[in-house]
Amino acid sequence: MTRMRLIPRPTVVSQGVAFDTAQEAWLWAAFITRHGVGGGSLTAHESDIPKPCEPRDVISVACRLRRAGVLSGYEFGALCRYGAAECPPDPRIQEEVQDERYWSQALGKLTGPLQEKGIVKISPWANSATGKTHTGFKQGIGMRSDFSCYERNI
Repeated sequence: MTRMRLIPRPTVVSQGVAFDTAQEAWLWAAFITRHGVGGGSLTAHESDIPKPCEPRDVISVACRLRRAGVLSGYEFGALCRYGAAECPPDPRIQEEVQDERYWSQALGKLTGPLQEKGIVKISPWANSATGKTHTGFKQGIGMRSDFSCYERNI
């Protein structure tokens, strides 16, 4: 009797449209992950505009940066909380002023690795010496969420 071999399914490789900012990529990944857990099956290849990655790719970069100590717990927590709320913190709300600072710092640290992977476009405002970019404008009004982000759930 022959032994059955388990061969991974080939993944679909497509040239998707890179995100403009790390914030856009993070909020997209959080949205797809959150709604996919509820029974949805949204992936990068099933969306209207093809994406250059799967949501898991964006989240794994953040988790890798957290494990390496590049992202602090506060920064990682801000990404998780406001990713679950599906909008960035609003600095006009007193309780979210500190979170907005952590959010901006986290996105600044996330931008470089996402650009290296081709997930985020290289910004014309990037400083070639440091590689740091402007993370974009704030959108929406902050919302509260009791979502907790654990690396083992990814």
